[in-house]
Amino acid sequence: MLKIVKVILVEPEKAPKVIEITSELRALQTAVGGMVEVFYPFENNEPLICYCNEEGKYNGMEPNWVWFDESGLVPRDVVMGPILVCGDAGDGTERSLSGTEIEFVTEFFSRNRCIGDVVKKNKIKFSK
Repeated sequence: MLKIVKVILVEPEKAPKVIEITSELRALQTAVGGMVEVFYPFENNEPLICYCNEEGKYNGMEPNWVWFDESGLVPRDVVMGPILVCGDAGDGTERSLSGTEIEFVTEFFSRNRCIGDVVKKNKIKFSK
C-alpha cells in the first residue's frame, strides 16, 4: 500500500521546501533525478533519512551541499543535485516529517547552504 509522506526537498541554489510524495522507490528516484543513495548527516542521530542522486557527481548535477566531519573543518563529501529528507520509521520505511523536524531540517539546510558559488568560482571539477 502506498502512503503519502511529507518530506523536504533541498535543490541546489534554492531554499528547502516541503513537498508530499509517495513512499515508493520510483518517487524517491524522481525527486533526486536518478538512482538513490542514502546518507545521514545529522549529528544527534535524528530519526531522519537523506537521499541524493547516487551518480550526481558524475552526471553533471549542480553542487548542493558540503558534508563536513565532526570538527566542521574537513569536508567529508559534496552532495550534487537534489537532497530529499524524510522521517525514518525505524523499520526501513519512510514516514512524514513532524512539524519540529521540518523546522530543524529547514534551518539546518538554510544555515549550511550550497557551495555552488565556491565550486564555480574555483572551477572545481568532479571526475567521472
